[in-house]
Amino acid sequence: AIIINACGYPYSRRKASDGKVFVGVRDMNVETRQIVNDIVFSKGELGMGNRHFLIQYLAEDKSYYLKDMGEGTGTFIQVEKSINLQNDFIISFGCSHMLVNITTSNELLLEFLDGPNTGKTL
Repeated sequence: AIIINACGYPYSRRKASDGKVFVGVRDMNVETRQIVNDIVFSKGELGMGNRHFLIQYLAEDKSYYLKDMGEGTGTFIQVEKSINLQNDFIISFGCSHMLVNITTSNELLLEFLDGPNTGKTL
């Protein structure tokens, strides 16, 4: 499972507390040597883009939002604008499917239902 809080992903190599969590298969920008994703999946994750999607916490409405970054074959939404994540939403990308659960302490818990990361903690 992946746990995200209002500041972002606690184990991020990007080390930013900006409420944003970038997910994809690329670890860093080879030109700038800057870490670009907080959560990095294996390049073997079919259809997964370098910077595939963004999960962002907005303090104004205390909600998490998902935005497709336009790389890879898409995240289940494939739209230009962000959507408000809610309990029991399923996020599908590549060969993976994750279940969304927002805890009573307002953390976002993403649990792999199937795919190559099922049962793993990232």
